[in-house]
Amino acid sequence: MNNGCPSNLKLSLSLVDNELSEKERADIESHLSGCARCRQRIEKLKFERRSLYERIPRLDLEEARPRPRWQPALAAACACLLLAIGLWFFWSGEDRPGSVAFKGEAPALSFRVERQGRVFEGRAHMQLRPGDRVRFAYSLGENAYLLIINLDGEGKTTAYYPSGSDESLAVKAGQKVFLPGSIRLDQYLGPERIFAVFTRKPLSVSEVESAVDRAWKRTRDIEKIETLSIEGYQITIPIIKVKEDE
Repeated sequence: MNNGCPSNLKLSLSLVDNELSEKERADIESHLSGCARCRQRIEKLKFERRSLYERIPRLDLEEARPRPRWQPALAAACACLLLAIGLWFFWSGEDRPGSVAFKGEAPALSFRVERQGRVFEGRAHMQLRPGDRVRFAYSLGENAYLLIINLDGEGKTTAYYPSGSDESLAVKAGQKVFLPGSIRLDQYLGPERIFAVFTRKPLSVSEVESAVDRAWKRTRDIEKIETLSIEGYQITIPIIKVKEDE
């Protein structure tokens, strides 16, 4: 890969536990923080891997039974096959659900926080407080449609943008364009995850809410939900709400 970007294989292995050294993984994370193109590549791969796992039949056994000796070997073989198929999808370069490509740099989402008259830049995993006001800004190389939705640790979804509309709204290309209005955070305390979906056609709010609900019911763990099973370029920002004195 040119310009010092990690290879497709190394970027893929960074998503698999114990496949890279701590230094290699740290180098890739450092590179991703400053390379929008590679962030788009890895988001596409995450979606493909998650889609593959979603298609695996799940068994709900009432009683645990001893596993034959061949089962661990079979599980390892299946894992390797899934990784190989995921890499094939990733390298094919085709636009698939969740991996829509846009011209120029990959779409980006940022936000500012207002707290008691003080304004500061937001970031992933930031501790926020009930009552904080959040205002979103996007960066985009071409015109698109945008929808932002929030999921809290109890499985509740809230449409942040647009407000009061049944579908996503058109946004024009630009750098760090602030959306109108702001969101006042409610009294819920705990982890939350913000999803932004950029598409070329309007997307219904109910469709995204259903995708979020399916992801939540599948894992019941907000930390494990990174990609939704819908078409569009997706960005996710995890945050946590805490009490004022924490």
